[in-house]
Amino acid sequence: MKKQNLQSKVAQVSSKTQKVEPFYTEKMPYVAAESVKIDEGSIQDRAFQIHNEKGGTALDNWLEAENALKNK
Repeated sequence: MKKQNLQSKVAQVSSKTQKVEPFYTEKMPYVAAESVKIDEGSIQDRAFQIHNEKGGTALDNWLEAENALKNK
């Protein structure tokens, strides 16, 4: 590739990347784990339902159940 072509490609890429909006973490909602209280019994019940529906390991089922209940 010739030097001029390479320089023009670099200019094209850099001009496109400058138009991208920067990523701000404050735009994303965040919920602290401590603020969401779920009792272990309800997690255990949901994990058992997940196990009956599709199997999987106990840990995977527990984590899926916990996430599902937190996101409700």
